[in-house]
Amino acid sequence: MSKQYVQHISGQGEKWEVHHKGPHDYQVSGANAIHYLPKSEYRLCEPPERWVDVTEECEANNRCVLSIHHIGKVCTSGGTTYPNIYRLRKVPVYFAEPDRTKGVTIEQWAFIVEKKVSE
Repeated sequence: MSKQYVQHISGQGEKWEVHHKGPHDYQVSGANAIHYLPKSEYRLCEPPERWVDVTEECEANNRCVLSIHHIGKVCTSGGTTYPNIYRLRKVPVYFAEPDRTKGVTIEQWAFIVEKKVSE
């Protein structure tokens, strides 16, 4: 039997892996404790998406248009990404200005390339 997951009926919050289905609740575990989630408040859902960082395996070409390749496969090109397989995350990177007497930091951005992991 494949793994089953539940999430709050609002569609928000954590997705929990079900270990046992009782008549009125789902038994799940987390943070070193067993929880019993009421079936009236939780519904079966799709498993959570899992992503792995593949940035180190990628090459980037930045002519006029950014193009990123992961082991020969195009992740993004011309502003088009491939969300079913890859995603880009933009993260801020801060550097202290060389002249520290001004107390100013310089903000730049880095991109992390992640690939979806199949269950």
